[in-house]
Amino acid sequence: MKSFDPEQPSQNGVAFGGAPEQAWFVELAFWRPSKLSDSEMELFFRRRDGRWSEQTKAALQHHAAKGLDLNQNWALVDQGWSCPVCRRSKNEIFRLSPRGILLAKLEEHHDHLRDYVRKRARDLFGDRWLAEIPRGGSYLTDQLENLVSNFTPELVCSECNAADGKAKILLKGKAHTYFTFSPSEIAEFITPKPNASHSINPKKVEDRWEKANSGFEMRLKLIDEVLKLIHSGGLRHEHGTPWFQVAQRQFDSQTQLYQAFLSETKRDERERELFRLLNEFLARSVQKDSSVIAPKITNAPRTVQAPTDAEYLSYRDPVSTRRWEAIPEDWQCPICQRSKRQVVRKSKAGRWSGGIREHFEPVPETDETALWARRRLLPGFRNAFVMHDSKKVLICSGCQDVATQLKQRRRDIPDQFLTIDDLRDCLLAVEAHAEHEVDWDEAANRALNNAAVGSAWDAYFKHCSMAVEARERYRQAIRFGGCNQDEAFQIVAEDIMLDARVDDADEALCLAKWLVSDAERRRSEMNAEVVLS
Repeated sequence: MKSFDPEQPSQNGVAFGGAPEQAWFVELAFWRPSKLSDSEMELFFRRRDGRWSEQTKAALQHHAAKGLDLNQNWALVDQGWSCPVCRRSKNEIFRLSPRGILLAKLEEHHDHLRDYVRKRARDLFGDRWLAEIPRGGSYLTDQLENLVSNFTPELVCSECNAADGKAKILLKGKAHTYFTFSPSEIAEFITPKPNASHSINPKKVEDRWEKANSGFEMRLKLIDEVLKLIHSGGLRHEHGTPWFQVAQRQFDSQTQLYQAFLSETKRDERERELFRLLNEFLARSVQKDSSVIAPKITNAPRTVQAPTDAEYLSYRDPVSTRRWEAIPEDWQCPICQRSKRQVVRKSKAGRWSGGIREHFEPVPETDETALWARRRLLPGFRNAFVMHDSKKVLICSGCQDVATQLKQRRRDIPDQFLTIDDLRDCLLAVEAHAEHEVDWDEAANRALNNAAVGSAWDAYFKHCSMAVEARERYRQAIRFGGCNQDEAFQIVAEDIMLDARVDDADEALCLAKWLVSDAERRRSEMNAEVVLS
């Protein structure tokens, strides 16, 4: 930290007068994982882990692994972390898969009774129970999930997490589907071994379940009782305004730092870079080689099963039931040309899946005045591609899955975006009631070529926010400040000179008038869309 120097301008270019110690400044560095070498990652992210760490590299060599599967949870915790259940260190948790892949995985272990609460509510009161309960009921349901959970979610090694599932297989026909062993209970029936799966003692599993089951049955009864109280309105919660929490947080250190950061970065991409930091770190750290280096070999031919008439008529897309029901039967995906019925397929779990998804395609800005104004108001963005707006396109879930799977396959590519044409050109084969066959190399190349789109989306949202603020400033100056139109535009222009660092008053006035008119245009278009819908 540096004491305030009245001879020096602030970092946003505005000089402050007054006595020394009136303000102080801090320089912060946010290291970019995508730009760092492995040794630099080790230096600047020493409390994290990844494929770059010396510990991981040594384990790969020690186990003579063909590849690495290292997941997000592993990357986000210290290299010296140890499992709270089996007490093994990361070096002891490393395990070689039968296909020669080094496994470095940590999992979240949670009480599955949490998931049962809302399922039970649907069983008792129907699928529309959430819409029918009194206000505050959803909050109370969340609290019920916490109340009946036997333990808080815990990060454990993948073998300890798997031990819970293996133990419940031994209790098949006895244990409730949503019964979960707690971390301390798992520790009672496992025998950990370095770099291997746990051994499980069936007798201890049985004994531990018998001790825990009576309490579990009581929690089941409690769920029914509380859900009935919530549904009837006997148990209520009034959710007030957020102002008490807001007031308490105004001067806490995190809020002060964040607000100062936003003030300094509202005209450039640094705010976006901060939000992208986690994804950038994970792209640099996580690895999944098993699906590429050692894919599972299956001799079974691909079987495609179509739903019967009865199955199709009873099917409802769980992601968006309302949208599914609203789409007409003659709809076709604009990418793969499959019909509504043809997008329904049987998942690996044996359940029918598939549906219609929303895809937002950016519309480029072509108006020269708008291009000049946007680039002038947000000079800190790349602005290689400037968005005028976006259009919503309905596509099938199979086509949307291409983009979703590409993000999982190529985490090293930031800001992935595929257009409708990109998705269409990446498809090698399309079949009704089946997953698409995809050219993943071509999909990755298209995503790399669209790198500017991510920045364009962020600039677009910032522009929309600026336009709304300018419009409100203009309207308030007229309504409450007693200004005429020219005076109101002048007030907006002064804001632009300060915030966007525009020195020329005439240029700022021109930008102010354009910004307010653009906000009015967008508002009119939005109102027209609401009327049409």
